[in-house]
Amino acid sequence: MYVNSTSVTLQWGLPREFPQFVLSYVLQCSSQSQLAPVQAVTYTTTQTHATVHQLAPYTEYAFAVAIVSGAGQGEWSNTTWLRTDAFSE
Repeated sequence: MYVNSTSVTLQWGLPREFPQFVLSYVLQCSSQSQLAPVQAVTYTTTQTHATVHQLAPYTEYAFAVAIVSGAGQGEWSNTTWLRTDAFSE
């Protein structure tokens, strides 16, 4: 995991059961801050990592991941809360 003032990079592992059936992952990012430009955004990736850009400095964001297989989207992971760094000088 990497956090700076305007972006967050997250990593997650393959599912324990049937990892061969994973087609992609859905990453959800949300914030309840009125200062944050992202209110709720969903990203789709085939990788087990993603970087979310254009975040507001020193703002708390919630992240969750779900797998997508031929059967559809799975359940969301537990939510991870991260705060971006303050402005760097």
